[in-house]
Amino acid sequence: GRGRGRGSGSQQDGKEDEEEAEGREREEQTEAAGVATAGELMEQRRLRVRKTDTDSGIVWLQINAHVHVRCTANSAETAEFLLRLTTAIASAPYKKENSFDTFCAEALGKGRPARNASLSEVWTAQLQQIHKVSQPIACAISDKYPTFYSLLKVYLDDKVPQREKELLLADITVAAR
Repeated sequence: GRGRGRGSGSQQDGKEDEEEAEGREREEQTEAAGVATAGELMEQRRLRVRKTDTDSGIVWLQINAHVHVRCTANSAETAEFLLRLTTAIASAPYKKENSFDTFCAEALGKGRPARNASLSEVWTAQLQQIHKVSQPIACAISDKYPTFYSLLKVYLDDKVPQREKELLLADITVAAR
């Protein structure tokens, strides 16, 4: 039984080698005739990615996969960005904390509203994206100023003194929820 199995394997290997050689020969003939090979067609299709497809893919990555996408013009720009990013990551433990530096990292996934959230819930979630603004603080602010515009209107009002604008949120009472 064993001898026959080996012999048939050799024959099959020979057939595969013949088919592979024929495939290479056909490919060489089509190239010589000026006909595009399957590989060339795949390469041409790969290069024809529409901008809308790329933009849709980037938006999907940012919203669904929570991935930040950085488009660069060339490999040198990519390398420069990666250098700056890795330098910032490596030096982060040695830097004094700055509220803006930690904003992006802490904001990820914090205070995310549901898809069918009300405008009030979205406003509260947006407030929570600010460094050191917890849910109770965001709720207290949204209770006094139910929309972003209502808060902005006070800041833009020329009749309100500058000092009062600076202390606008200082007197908000935060209730435990």
